[in-house]
Amino acid sequence: MRIHLMQSKLAVFAKLYADVRGAMAIIAALALPAVIGAAGLAVDLNRGYDQRIENQRVADAAALGAALAFSEKADPTLLTPVASDIARANGLSGVQVRAELLPDFPAKNTNSVRVTVTRTLPFTLARVVGVAGSFDVSASSVATLDSDDGLADPCILALSGDSDAISVGGGASISAPQCAVSAVGGISNNGTLIEAKNIISGAGAITNNWGTLRSDLLRYATAFNNPSWNGNVPPADKRVQAATPITDPLGDNAELVAARSQLGHFTAPNMAGDPLTPSKSSWNGSNGWKDWTFGWSPTSTTTPYRGSDANYVVTSDGSDLHIKNLSVPGGTVVFRGSRDIYVAGDLTTGGGGTLRFEGPVRLFVSGRMNVSGGSISFSAETMSGPVTQSVLTVASGLTMSGGAKAVFGAGTYRINGGFTGSSNGVTFGDIDLWIGSGSASFSGTNRIGNGDVRINAPLQLSGGTSLRAGNGKHMFSSLNIGGGSWMWLGNGDLDVAGGIFVGGGSELNSGNGDYRIGRPASGPAIRLDGSAHFFMGDGQFSTNGDIVTSGGSALVFGKTLNHYINGRMEIAGSVLFGTSRYTVNGNFKNGTGGTKWPIASYMSGVTYGNTAEGESVSGYDMAGIDVTFILAGTLDLSGGAKTKLVAASTGVSGGAIADILIDSLSASATTWSGGSANLFVGAVHLPNSTLTLSGGNTTLSDGRCFMLITGKLNASGGAAAGTACTSITEGAGNGGAASIGLIR
Repeated sequence: MRIHLMQSKLAVFAKLYADVRGAMAIIAALALPAVIGAAGLAVDLNRGYDQRIENQRVADAAALGAALAFSEKADPTLLTPVASDIARANGLSGVQVRAELLPDFPAKNTNSVRVTVTRTLPFTLARVVGVAGSFDVSASSVATLDSDDGLADPCILALSGDSDAISVGGGASISAPQCAVSAVGGISNNGTLIEAKNIISGAGAITNNWGTLRSDLLRYATAFNNPSWNGNVPPADKRVQAATPITDPLGDNAELVAARSQLGHFTAPNMAGDPLTPSKSSWNGSNGWKDWTFGWSPTSTTTPYRGSDANYVVTSDGSDLHIKNLSVPGGTVVFRGSRDIYVAGDLTTGGGGTLRFEGPVRLFVSGRMNVSGGSISFSAETMSGPVTQSVLTVASGLTMSGGAKAVFGAGTYRINGGFTGSSNGVTFGDIDLWIGSGSASFSGTNRIGNGDVRINAPLQLSGGTSLRAGNGKHMFSSLNIGGGSWMWLGNGDLDVAGGIFVGGGSELNSGNGDYRIGRPASGPAIRLDGSAHFFMGDGQFSTNGDIVTSGGSALVFGKTLNHYINGRMEIAGSVLFGTSRYTVNGNFKNGTGGTKWPIASYMSGVTYGNTAEGESVSGYDMAGIDVTFILAGTLDLSGGAKTKLVAASTGVSGGAIADILIDSLSASATTWSGGSANLFVGAVHLPNSTLTLSGGNTTLSDGRCFMLITGKLNASGGAAAGTACTSITEGAGNGGAASIGLIR
């Protein structure tokens, strides 16, 4: 039964379906044109939407390009041709391109460029329903020429709100024709000239006396004061009374904040300490040892080794020698072969006595070693061997006098109790030399081969002494080089715990390596007297103390990321700064007018300071290219100093900061005076200081960018400051960034 009923229902439905299908065919036939038309409209709308996306992309590019062109040459007739060229370059042809200048948009004193791109598209399938012709698809883009109030960025900026934030008098002048001279407070010209693209007093007045104000725009908050007879000012339509928000563009600069945190940093020098020199108490039976005396009156212990006259040869049989005191008053004594020799007392030579050790001997002297006249040597045959071939330890000091000669071959030398060289000099081979506490001095001409040199005593060179040491670590308690002496150190670290002094006519010349200079008990960590030289190679640099130089001296810093100076830097001679950041925890002063670069080394004749980083520095006494100075104190320039400092164009992490030349938050007064002449490129940031330019000082940029940000600026006495750039730092105090950007 259930199957039957279902079959009956299916038959009824089949009949009804056949009737409806016929009706639907009629309806579909009548609706077909409308359906095709709707589909055609959808296709055309999608074509228009795709075209609008393409138009918008090109309009954005064309607006930015036209705005850039207008910023270079303010000619509105160039806008449409430039925009059209950009559209074609982006593959969009057969379109209409229109570009126009929009003054005071999107805000007053802000100009923009609007570009509209239009393409006409014909209808296609929509024609089925009678829609003929075409339709336009357009897209527009607006690029601002200025996103601030239209004022030029300042290259000279004073942040003080006082009425004399910028004060020019006494024949002084300021020239910044491509950028603004701006101040939060008042600007007063009682000098010769203030020249700028804009002269702006953000919250004060602009006052002119008998001088000249030359600018496209004067903008002041309260008043413009000028004698009626003085027409050397911009016309009335170029003078605007309006307040201008001015801020420090570098006030929150993250790189400067991080850099200042490094002030006071230094790395302590490695200390040499004293070497281990065994004493006779550790030698068994030393109290019973006998004296060994050579010469014309030998002891019984040395007679068996006597040859002709006072000549002796002690040949090794492999056994150790144990000697109470060893004395060579004359003649020649040769210890030949490999062996250990222990001297419980002193070792002395005198007169014309010659003492020579041939072979890799190990000599231990518990007392003192005195070479008075005559000579002592470790055979030249060991000079080129490994440093372990010869060993000398002296527990109570080594002194040479009376024209003694000494040649120490390759080996290990440990000397406690002080060291005094001979007037004939001392020669060491490739060595490991370690002199302990006491005193240390060399005379004459001295040479040390490659290897580590550690002297835990104040080292003094005087009276024309020369000391040349090869590559290796160099560690000293202190260095005192004077009296026309010089010291040359090969590549390797230089650690000086108690400071460096180089006297007049003397020189310290050291190779590549890390420099760690400590603070002496009194005085600077590095001091150069007049005509002294200190030339450094590349490497990390740290000094825990001041650097002070005198007139006529020459100081060269190598290249590294950061020179850490935990003290002041007072330069009265010439200085050449290698590419780097200089973190100076004190004042920086250059007060000389003496020697100028280039300067030749006394010892090698090599000339320093013709160029730096491919740029001429000849004729300057203080120079540095691609440098940044972070100061805790002020920068003072005087005494006829001629300075050339150029900031890096790109920054290096931990090193020189792009476009930043000098930064200091010190509130102490800054003075550039005394006929000093500066060529500065980069930003000098002294936001809390009053900077005084006087005494004929000139601070110029040689056609490049120099930006000065200070608390106050006072120029007088024929001083001149000038810059040729438009800006270094965007938005430098005019309330926003000076840039080109899109507005939709």
